Amino acid sequence: ITSGYAVIKITKMGAGEPENTEPVSRGLTAASICSTVFIAAYCVYSVFTSDNGILAAVLTAAAASSVLNPESGSLSLSKDMNCDGVHSAKIKDPANMVFIDKSAFVTDGKPVVTGFLDGSGKSFSKCYEIPYPLGTILAKAIAENTSALLNRGKIYGADPLECAEAEYISERFKSTLDLEIKSENINGTDKDFGYKKLYKDFPDKLIPKCSYYYDAAGTAKPFSDGVAITAMADEIIFQGSSVIAYAAEDFDGNYIFIGLLTVHEKLRKDSAAMFRAMTSKGTRAILLTGEAELTSVSMPVKAVTGAGINEVISFEKLAEMNEDDARRMLPAIKVITGSVNKELLLALAKGGKYTVGITALTRDDTEASAEADVIYASSLSCRAAKNNADVILSDGLTSLAKYNTYSRKIKGAAIGYTAYHTALMLLTAAAVFFGINTAALTTVLTGAGCIFFGRPRHSEK
Repeated sequence: ITSGYAVIKITKMGAGEPENTEPVSRGLTAASICSTVFIAAYCVYSVFTSDNGILAAVLTAAAASSVLNPESGSLSLSKDMNCDGVHSAKIKDPANMVFIDKSAFVTDGKPVVTGFLDGSGKSFSKCYEIPYPLGTILAKAIAENTSALLNRGKIYGADPLECAEAEYISERFKSTLDLEIKSENINGTDKDFGYKKLYKDFPDKLIPKCSYYYDAAGTAKPFSDGVAITAMADEIIFQGSSVIAYAAEDFDGNYIFIGLLTVHEKLRKDSAAMFRAMTSKGTRAILLTGEAELTSVSMPVKAVTGAGINEVISFEKLAEMNEDDARRMLPAIKVITGSVNKELLLALAKGGKYTVGITALTRDDTEASAEADVIYASSLSCRAAKNNADVILSDGLTSLAKYNTYSRKIKGAAIGYTAYHTALMLLTAAAVFFGINTAALTTVLTGAGCIFFGRPRHSEK
């Protein structure tokens, strides 16, 4: 009864209750040991008192093996609940289609701005190196397109990429104090020198709109190098960095190119191996890169996923398809590029009758991912994402792959273990009630249960 309660407790355990995992595991382990000792005592008793003592000894020893069995035993359940890298989890049916954010799951989740490229093609590694007032225009563009907060040298924000941008421009504020913030070039109100709005987007989306660019002196000049700048951005992305474009719109409706920020994140060492492990065990893993659409994915993404040209699609193209075509295509896709509407993506995937998992990093992700069967948060996710998640992972894709394996194992083991002991209890009670030889019936039933439930109960498919 104690074992059955522990199994039920584990299968119903909710997110945000990691403190319950260890006591339940200890209780289940203790129940298993007590059960094993009881069976051993019964075995010894049967050898000396029962006509079928030898049979009783063999079959009750088999019963002990069912408790300790590495696939379906309760000791295995208690051990696997302490899965490395999983802080708290609901034991749910493992997802057979998982959408995985590149940041924090495939990478270390710590983006760093590595430089700035202006409209003339000149690059700067540090923000304070960018000439005045161009550097201040960039800082203003970043500040107006972020939710990150820079306060007294400390940066607060849920999006790691926005925090990296804020860190980059904070260097300029530290070096110039308030001197440049008062420039008429960036005040946003003067029709002769100001702007109407500042924009942030993928290079291939924003650069074609720009007919002018800001030179180092903050003067708008005709922009004739847009194709070349776009090609440079594509090459940077292909090499493994992300690129963000910034532009201003003046009061006449002209777009003025400010420049590009390049951002780099380190790949986790075992991402490629874990991605292959997930797909080999029947889980369709689909990577959401957030990269601009390219003819081929970046080298790091290709190294992780092994995606060919026919296994990559932009979300924009996917959204343009009719629902049936999009659902048929999803199982053949490994990488989705561009800005992703996760709510729409989940609607397409769940329409195909998959058990769908998705990762969540930001507050927006939390709302959009609500309909997923399993929601995975990273230790770097915002608090809202963690509170809403079924699983909180510390080691990115490695922890996710482990969780899928263990949840499959624990779910199958819990069903088999509970069913076997429930049947044993009910039939033994029936034997006592009807006066049948309890020892003989119990030993036969135990042996049959071990043969059936002692086998691995989960499928790799």
